[in-house]
Amino acid sequence: MSEVKWIKLVTEFFDDEKIKLIEAMPEADMVLVIWIKLLTLAGKKNMNGYIFLTKNIPYTDEMLATIFNRPVNTVRLALDVFKKFKMIDYDNEMLQISNWGKHQNTEGLARIKEQNNKRATEYRKRLTAVGGYNYLEHYNFIHQRDKGECVYCGSKENLCIDHLVSLINGGDNGVDNLVLSCKACNSGKSGKFVEDSYNEFYNKKTAEQYEEVKKRLKITHNVTLNHAPRLDKNRLEEDKIRLDKSINNIYSIWNEQNIIKHKSINPFKSSIKIALDKYAEKDIISAINNYAYILKGKDYFYSYKFILSKFLNITAKTNHIEEFKNLEIAKNNYKKGVKNYGKGKGYNKPDTSGSKGSEIDKYKRLEETYEV
Repeated sequence: MSEVKWIKLVTEFFDDEKIKLIEAMPEADMVLVIWIKLLTLAGKKNMNGYIFLTKNIPYTDEMLATIFNRPVNTVRLALDVFKKFKMIDYDNEMLQISNWGKHQNTEGLARIKEQNNKRATEYRKRLTAVGGYNYLEHYNFIHQRDKGECVYCGSKENLCIDHLVSLINGGDNGVDNLVLSCKACNSGKSGKFVEDSYNEFYNKKTAEQYEEVKKRLKITHNVTLNHAPRLDKNRLEEDKIRLDKSINNIYSIWNEQNIIKHKSINPFKSSIKIALDKYAEKDIISAINNYAYILKGKDYFYSYKFILSKFLNITAKTNHIEEFKNLEIAKNNYKKGVKNYGKGKGYNKPDTSGSKGSEIDKYKRLEETYEV
């Protein structure tokens, strides 16, 4: 078997019942370290979870203690625990990690790589056949035609060119098949047909354009090449309605708090959607309300005002949803006259780079450009 230098450790590792039981033991930390060392050793051997010195010489407890640099009694305790919990087994004195495919499914990985390589080859062939990346020369025309907005959600942020009918599904680089899309909608649509994705047309003219493109390319609605099976239409519609309702609700709450009042929701839809991917609607609303409470409160020194997209930017140095979702923590962080600045749990120093009021100045420029 070819060399594989990885094992899989899922983020729910510590939610596993067996791991929780181990954590309750006096020697929990040492036992868990030995478990990770066993997994990595099995990964190095790359023999379906078997661990041995050679194929004819199994590891003894003393050998493992030396390799792991741990006391032999601790190693024996850990092995007894793993055997009791059926995390390991012995086959003719040869130690094996149980259910090894959970940690290193090489066959599954090989299948995925083969499928990805096949799709990439097909895409490159199709891209070459339609003229490569020459469609980029049409960007200015497309930007003007689509009014500088994502045709799916209306956002004016992070725009790129998208194929209405993807190349893998028979599309081409015809200018009628090229539209503006924000990166979030582009990624969500991927290689799917529009009707098979969560996207809908914000620009109604583009919906007509899409149907004309399919007619020109002689593609019928039933063609479904190389993408996930079509999801239930009713469920898609219900999910879309719920998402739109959450987006509108968050936007309304923000404007009601009168922090910086926006004129249009469109430039902020993408930011709200991304935040909703990680946080529940109620957590985002709590953070907004708590932020407004601190801003308006006479007992607190925090006075920095963000536009909505900046406040919801979960990839920024300071995650303001985390910063404000708990009101008591926010109060403790920003109360005047108390020497606790930065000591409250969950506190992140505000990102106020630039001159005073620079965020508001940026917003004014954004307002002039996008009529927000």
